[in-house]
Amino acid sequence: MTDPLWLLPILFLLIQSLHDCRSRTISLRLTAVVAAAGLFFLIIRRPVASEVLLRLLPGLVLLSAGLLSRGGIGTGDGLVLLTAGLCLPSDAAIAGTGLALFLSALFGAVLLIRRRSRNTAFPFVPFLLVGCLISLLFRVLSG
Repeated sequence: MTDPLWLLPILFLLIQSLHDCRSRTISLRLTAVVAAAGLFFLIIRRPVASEVLLRLLPGLVLLSAGLLSRGGIGTGDGLVLLTAGLCLPSDAAIAGTGLALFLSALFGAVLLIRRRSRNTAFPFVPFLLVGCLISLLFRVLSG
């Protein structure tokens, strides 16, 4: 059976994807609201600490990479993933992030083949949305 809480991060990623595509930014206000809701549900459900760490790990890694790359990777992308990870199962958060990184690398390769600059920026949150959706679908279909 699927958890209805999974709809929250998917809806959150969808809204942030549209915002990211339009303005190349994320909504910090929406991120704060969803993070608060995610924390509330974590407190109610009281998962094991290692499960919470695994949920947050992809977001923490992406956030750290954003801070270390001085803007090469968006810090907002890390905040979005960290927030979505509060409500996603750990395996979906990790697999979804891996898939998002793979898909964005493919997209970047296509841009290079089409002779775009190596420094061409593109929104990453839509790739997170697709990666998390696919990982959740595989989770549901596998039982």
